[in-house]
Amino acid sequence: MLKKSTIVMLISFSILLSEAALANSTIVPEPQKVNSDSQIGFICSGVSISDPDLLLTSYSKRTLDQLFNKGDSTKAKPLIIKADKKIADEGYRIDFEQHGITITASTNRGVLWAIRTLQQLTGESDNGNGQKLFIFNINLGTIIQDEPAFGMRGFMEDVGRNYRPVSQLKELLEVMSRYKLNTFHFHLTDYPGWRVESDKYPELNAADNMRHTRLPGKYYTKAEIKELVQYAAERGIEIIPEMDMPGHSEYFTKTFGFEMQTEKGLEILKSQIAEWVELFPSPYFHIGSDEVRIKMKSFIPEIVKEVRKYGKKPIIWRPGAAPVDSEIVTQLWSGSGKPTGKNPYIDSRSNYLNHLDPLAGYYRLFFQQPCRTHKGDDKALGGIFCYWPDNAIAEPGNSLRIAAVYPSLVAYADTIWHGREKDYQQYWAKLPEADTEEYQDYLRFENRIANQKVWFAENNMPYQFVKPSQVQWSIVGPIGNRGKLDKAFSEIEKNPTAEEYQIDGKSYKWSGPIRGGTIHLNHFFGFDGVIANNKGNNTVYARSFVYSPKSQEVGFWLGFNSPSLAGGRRGAGVPRSGTWSNVGSDIFINGKRIDPPQWDNPGLVGNAGKEVPHSNDIYINRPTTKVKLNQGWNTILMRVSFGKWDKGSSWKWCFTAIAVDFDEQSGIANEVKGLRYSASKIR
Repeated sequence: MLKKSTIVMLISFSILLSEAALANSTIVPEPQKVNSDSQIGFICSGVSISDPDLLLTSYSKRTLDQLFNKGDSTKAKPLIIKADKKIADEGYRIDFEQHGITITASTNRGVLWAIRTLQQLTGESDNGNGQKLFIFNINLGTIIQDEPAFGMRGFMEDVGRNYRPVSQLKELLEVMSRYKLNTFHFHLTDYPGWRVESDKYPELNAADNMRHTRLPGKYYTKAEIKELVQYAAERGIEIIPEMDMPGHSEYFTKTFGFEMQTEKGLEILKSQIAEWVELFPSPYFHIGSDEVRIKMKSFIPEIVKEVRKYGKKPIIWRPGAAPVDSEIVTQLWSGSGKPTGKNPYIDSRSNYLNHLDPLAGYYRLFFQQPCRTHKGDDKALGGIFCYWPDNAIAEPGNSLRIAAVYPSLVAYADTIWHGREKDYQQYWAKLPEADTEEYQDYLRFENRIANQKVWFAENNMPYQFVKPSQVQWSIVGPIGNRGKLDKAFSEIEKNPTAEEYQIDGKSYKWSGPIRGGTIHLNHFFGFDGVIANNKGNNTVYARSFVYSPKSQEVGFWLGFNSPSLAGGRRGAGVPRSGTWSNVGSDIFINGKRIDPPQWDNPGLVGNAGKEVPHSNDIYINRPTTKVKLNQGWNTILMRVSFGKWDKGSSWKWCFTAIAVDFDEQSGIANEVKGLRYSASKIR
């Protein structure tokens, strides 16, 4: 808890007579409550701390120094940081008043989260005399009252499958802290390898005992882990380690010649728990236990007992081994993983980044209610957003490139902090109608996510986000293709602007509008897509009109069956050479077929590709497709097929088409200026 003392920080500020209203859409996570009284904003610069030993962590002090390190402080006014035990554990209050700014909180984390909010409200301005000043984009008289809906708000990365250097993990922790995520779930062991230095059994770290395609021999030294734990703690983040057992342990059997579920296996694991608890001060210790048949009945009880011997609370996956008592924390990892009614639980249900499309995944992150409740308690602890990069990754840094990690993390941070009053499963894979309150709420959320890209660009981090709601579509179908997946329905392709078509004695009309850069016609997990209950071999056509203010070449993200980054699930596989899709889909703009890329691994399908890194089969991980747009309105037509083919069948039925100004080197994506989309025929 904070001491009862008060810190006074000196900042110079003057009143800026402008309409610098609070842009609430700039703050992520969105605060719970904002009151604003006037149209006058602050200009602030300079800082000194009268008593640096009170309340603030060293990291918070450094952050404030960076925030207010410019300008003339001769006319300084106080920024006051006060303690109030009535404020929730991680909550805070910020008052922007005539005499200065006041932060009130009850914990160091609360103070840090208030500073994070201030960071997102500042920008630089020139006072006319060449002096740079920090501007608070906030109204005088504004009061921000904020606290998290859930106590545990986290991100998980599986480095057992794909090692990531400490430097990259520090960058991740910096991003997590900026958006008030307080838990890093460190999944340190999995099939390919053991990533923690072991004193007693160094053979666990031997390259020969790890999968040769997954950076064998790469692991974290104990010194590195201690450094990382301290680095995270300074930023308000707790690291929870996971030693996955008794499944996901191919490396263990290879190393010792016997499985974990043996007496000798238990002995080794207990020794490693003893080593790990010295590294991780978290009260939690994750023991995995999913996706394995428990053959040794005493295994889980023995491991639980061992973990508790060190005062740790065990966490297990659900579905997975049955909890041995009601005190074990369960982490829900699929739709079938439901709370037991007794055990505390963490929600990771459907929160798998590797299954989220880089454009459509935001719907689920916004509309899915964490923990199936609007607010956490002693049972609903919170949520952890999981990233399982199952397939081999060519270079550790590519982990950020093949998935929209940072914009997705920002979106999840908004949801888990603010909470959701309802669960809208009908919108997990598609957007609501435009005239609904739910759609307007989503647009505000989308704007908040988009507004963060400036900070990521300034800090040289990839942020592959463009607003998916800008694109509008109409669709016609489904039309039975009788297994001829590449069948071209010439009635539509030769005249995409007609109102109605007669095909095989049936009448088909366009329906819409449907919004999104990626459209799930049917969702692969059974969520509501645009088309209900698709069965058999079918084709749908999707049409959008895009207005360009001039004749120009524009980059597009284009594709079908966007792959999941898990278990070799590349949807319908990497397309064969010369095709956009193995199931006959195709793309036309202004009546001209758009040539597909030269695929790096054409025809690669299924688990055969687990050790082949993703490359240009992911639309955000390849150069954009350059398309000539005419001045005025242009027509995009997508033929989207679904069905079986000679080496498999569709797993996903989706398509992607959106114009994007994408800097491939930095990984920053922006909307193309001046473009407008419509689902309706333009006359």
